[in-house]
Amino acid sequence: MIFNFYIIFLTFITVVHAQMLNETSPVIEVLGTGEVNVRSDIIDISVGVITKSLKANEAQNNTFAIANKILSGLISLNVSNLRTGSISLYPNYNYTAGASELIGFESFQTILFSSSPENAGKCIDNAIASGANNVDYVTPSVTKVVRDTSYLQSLENAAQDATRKAETISKALNIPLSGVISVVVDQISQPQPPMPFTAIESRMDSNMNTAIIPGEISVRSSVKVVYKSSKQFGNP
Repeated sequence: MIFNFYIIFLTFITVVHAQMLNETSPVIEVLGTGEVNVRSDIIDISVGVITKSLKANEAQNNTFAIANKILSGLISLNVSNLRTGSISLYPNYNYTAGASELIGFESFQTILFSSSPENAGKCIDNAIASGANNVDYVTPSVTKVVRDTSYLQSLENAAQDATRKAETISKALNIPLSGVISVVVDQISQPQPPMPFTAIESRMDSNMNTAIIPGEISVRSSVKVVYKSSKQFGNP
């Protein structure tokens, strides 16, 4: 399954009276947009373990023991960016007839890591086999090298888009271009594909292995360019 992102760009093209900028010639201001679709090459994953006990220290010790087992298994699978996400311990109460009764404690710990798409399912299965009873998220992403390269390509596309728009306006309004006055670069945030719930739910059947389908991610950018015209006000 490929996640396609359909983007509607609202393009603002403005012909600005040059006297507003203390110029004697009109200027054309355009917004260029660029987009590059890349296939996810890394999966960010969060798994967790929750245990309950009548005593706080027992609940915490049980959680830590399972978490350590999960960590050992993930280390053996050579995951990257392995770290503890959060640790929590809180009491559980039973509320009846306006009164509260302490009935035990609940301990929770999350473990965060990254994996290649090919190995992500195996990592999730290993964590669950080691005692994880919660999968918080599975998020397809891209490594910094891929993200930076894709952003530069999208920036080039945005600049070319701005040039095409300026040339179109220039021709339509008979305002010849003579150069660039200013350029402002705006990076548009990178959207994330939705979490593949079906891949996680498939693990409920112990005879099935979790399959992660990363899909594509869109990297986008925009540039605002102001072009100067060689045409003087008052001249035909």
